[in-house]
Amino acid sequence: MVAVRNSNHFGACANYSMMALDRGMIGFAVTNSPFVAMVPTFAKKPMMGTNPLSLAAPAARHAPFVLDMATTTVAVGKLTIASRWNKPIPEGWGLNDKGAPTTDAREVLASRMLSPLGGTRELGSHKGYGLGVMVDILSGVLSGGVYGNLIDRAGGRERK
Repeated sequence: MVAVRNSNHFGACANYSMMALDRGMIGFAVTNSPFVAMVPTFAKKPMMGTNPLSLAAPAARHAPFVLDMATTTVAVGKLTIASRWNKPIPEGWGLNDKGAPTTDAREVLASRMLSPLGGTRELGSHKGYGLGVMVDILSGVLSGGVYGNLIDRAGGRERK
């Protein structure tokens, strides 16, 4: 196990979990970010990053199983692409600066308020939020790095 603190965006999580495949092992990688983007279920402001996770498992003579996902309904990159092409996004991916669901990717990028995986409570957003908290614990709390909406764990400064 390796814990890294004060890191940055590290690309696709699968790049790291798949390193274990060459040795016939299962790989698991997670990362969090001091840049909050996920609005917890029933909340009105973002409290943690997109907190991606990846699992890679060998499958003998078959292709390995590889999962690489954000714990938000959508990754920020998908919003950037929709914004660039001026395409609407599905309702439930994110919120505008007033905390209301929107289909405008630019509004979600500006507010930096993405919904947890599932989108709404009725569709299981509490599960995405729970996965996001797990990633924060494993990559933030465990490493002594940032977690939640803290930008400076030592000083305990909250992001405004």
